[in-house]
Amino acid sequence: MKKIFVFGCSVSDYCLVDKNYSDYLIDEGYEVSKNTQGGGSNYASFRKLHQHLRWGNIDRNSRVVFQYTNPHRREIPVGEEITHWKMDSHSWQGSKDTKKIHWMWENNCVNEEYELEVFLNQCFVTELTLIALQVPTFWITSSYIVPLAPSTCPINKHPLFTSHLIEFIGERVNEDGSHFSDYGHREMAQIIKNWEIKL
Repeated sequence: MKKIFVFGCSVSDYCLVDKNYSDYLIDEGYEVSKNTQGGGSNYASFRKLHQHLRWGNIDRNSRVVFQYTNPHRREIPVGEEITHWKMDSHSWQGSKDTKKIHWMWENNCVNEEYELEVFLNQCFVTELTLIALQVPTFWITSSYIVPLAPSTCPINKHPLFTSHLIEFIGERVNEDGSHFSDYGHREMAQIIKNWEIKL
């Protein structure tokens, strides 16, 4: 059984559900390394993916599932803690200093054109590394993240890569309109399983 490494934000983590698609893959007998986090960013996902690659944990016998989120989200170190910034994140931070830093970032440091350029550069270098190591990768984006259609990414048409666009409609969406319901997580697990079987 090949190990699947999953990266993403709350879409791939736990938001109003008890189990996510990684858990349903585990139920099917897959070995899954979960690298997802509520409020996460592409910065965090790329950092964790690059660590696994650098440590030699991921090779041609592995599978990577990478779920994109908004490019302007990021990690901000505050003292010893790595905090996860996104719009309005200052409103739920526990520490006064972290609240202030998140508020200042939101009001002074957001440049979406720059963040998109950095994101596409990260995609390009990461994809070249995955191609060199011959690692099959499943890239997931969602209909509420603009302009991150899979076709935006530099080498998405390589035979090792599969892109999937989530549309949060019908049974698959929970009440907030931007995360999976339990049905959606089950469906996503089946989509990934079918992809893995076809490789």
